[in-house]
Amino acid sequence: MSKHLGQNEEIRFTLPTDCGNSPKKKLIQEIIVAAARKDSSFILEYCDEALCWKIVNKVNLQGKEKAGAYLQSNMMISQLELLSVITHGKHAAAHGQLTLANGDSYSFCHVIDFISAGKNVLKNVTSYVIKLDE
Repeated sequence: MSKHLGQNEEIRFTLPTDCGNSPKKKLIQEIIVAAARKDSSFILEYCDEALCWKIVNKVNLQGKEKAGAYLQSNMMISQLELLSVITHGKHAAAHGQLTLANGDSYSFCHVIDFISAGKNVLKNVTSYVIKLDE
């Protein structure tokens, strides 16, 4: 098990158990956990310099350094449930739910493009984040 998986005293994670047989699925799971923990240095290891990360109706980040800075300033997550990760060639998607420390809950879906099917380097990420009704 990776050092980035599991739980710590601040965030409770619920993760799928079927990511171990696919390196790309496992990497995406680790990146999502690292984002919740604000571990941008881990994430940036797997990003293209020209990474484009779009959070629909919120922000467009151009370049991996801007993405890393945004991750550091994001809200505090208390719970994250990753429901599934799907990969095919150079494309992937992951969805789940998260709860912030203030109690607000969101559903999310990340659609991910790698630079190629054989390389674990993120090129584009489009994130759909929807606040759930109480």
